[in-house]
Amino acid sequence: LMDEWYSRITAVDPMIAEATGKHYGEAVEGKVPRYDCIYPYKRPVDGKVAWIRAIGSVERDPSGKAVFMYGVAQDITETKLAQDALAKGQAQLRYILDTSPVGVAFSTKGHIHMANPRFVELFGVGAGQTSLSLYVDQNERLKIGELIERDGLVRDREMRMFGKDGQVLDLLVTYLPIEHDGEKGILGWLMDITKRKRMEQQVADQLTFQQALVD
Repeated sequence: LMDEWYSRITAVDPMIAEATGKHYGEAVEGKVPRYDCIYPYKRPVDGKVAWIRAIGSVERDPSGKAVFMYGVAQDITETKLAQDALAKGQAQLRYILDTSPVGVAFSTKGHIHMANPRFVELFGVGAGQTSLSLYVDQNERLKIGELIERDGLVRDREMRMFGKDGQVLDLLVTYLPIEHDGEKGILGWLMDITKRKRMEQQVADQLTFQQALVD
């Protein structure tokens, strides 16, 4: 019976089977207080995989020798699949944030809680640091707060902030208020448009120069 049980776990995941078998042995030997494992099990009736959580306690004789184990086994397939789907979604979201060409950060009262790699690359600051000193014009920072309070968000607003090493960046920003652990904060998307603004200025200067020649 034990061989059959072990083989049906092995058929799904040999590494989990090995860890489960090891833990079972440790429980029998008294190295752990009880047997408690989660493992996949290939059902003999239809070949489908179920996820099981098994908990067992070992009954021992006066000499300490294991006599038998009693406990429960619960089918947690739906819960496990939901957890796996959630973990996969979180991993995909993390990948999107990590590879995004736009800086993304979340802060409360100017304290950064989360910043993706592009944000750190642009500004040289990340989680655990402040964002208040990044604004070239502090009045603009206050204006952003007023607009969020009035409109619920700020979308595609041009502004200037200090980048890494103190250079001034032209940015297109979107700010959305959200809550984190019951505290109101701001989730921001910041796109560097410095090169675009310089090109626009160059074109404008050229047109002004040409117009001056005509006049």
